[in-house]
Amino acid sequence: MKTRVISAICGGMVLGTVLYLGGIWVVITCVLLSLMATYEGLKLTPYTYSKIITYTFVLLFLISAIISPDITRFIYLSVLIIIFLVIISCLYVVSNNREKSPYKMLIYSVGIPLYTGFLFSHVLLIYQGTSLPTHIGLQVLLVTIATTFATDTGAYLIGTFFGKIKIAPTISKNKTLEGSIGGFVSGVIIFVLTGSLIGIELTIIQIIFTGAAISLSAQLGDLLESKLKRLSNTKESGVFMPGHGGLLDRIDSLLVTLPISYYIFWTIYLT
Repeated sequence: MKTRVISAICGGMVLGTVLYLGGIWVVITCVLLSLMATYEGLKLTPYTYSKIITYTFVLLFLISAIISPDITRFIYLSVLIIIFLVIISCLYVVSNNREKSPYKMLIYSVGIPLYTGFLFSHVLLIYQGTSLPTHIGLQVLLVTIATTFATDTGAYLIGTFFGKIKIAPTISKNKTLEGSIGGFVSGVIIFVLTGSLIGIELTIIQIIFTGAAISLSAQLGDLLESKLKRLSNTKESGVFMPGHGGLLDRIDSLLVTLPISYYIFWTIYLT
């Protein structure tokens, strides 16, 4: 527990420094983290797939987020990238006829770039405020990160001390109903407090809905990565942070909450 807390504090300080420096430092950090997450993701796959192809498409998703002036352009570019990704992956799988499960290999070859590239690219969309009101991007990013980490922490603490009812034993034996409820409540509370502190203006209904959606999606992201680790018979995705495991173990929830948060806020401010 002590190691976990110290690592979390150090990670928070590094994150705060990067956000304070802003600009190119945020972009560089996002690219590096995405590539590191991709490296861990490839280790979780039971199939041998071209790393060059995977990293290339991850970078293409990130670049599309950086250069897109609005969400319409990003979606257009992302669809094109996904089409080419599927085509190239199919060609690679067909040419690699040694694999006994080509369809599963295709799912992994397309899924990893989508997971660590497309989903992660939304942190850049949020930070840049793409199709969002001026200067709201950083606020949305901060409240999303705070809510996500509060959900993870609440679920971990409540589940550790009070958890009894298992909710997904085939995916993760440590996930409990009590922990899930604790994480949900913690996430919503922190969303309300953080949102009020940094000046995000939403109606009561919007606050409850957005906080609940981010908190629930954080738990979904955690379960998704747990499923990947279970399929690969791996306990942790890596050794990125002492007490926390790999990078994917730390940002698995964010990979889902960032897109969810972005599109919710985009919809709210669009209307």
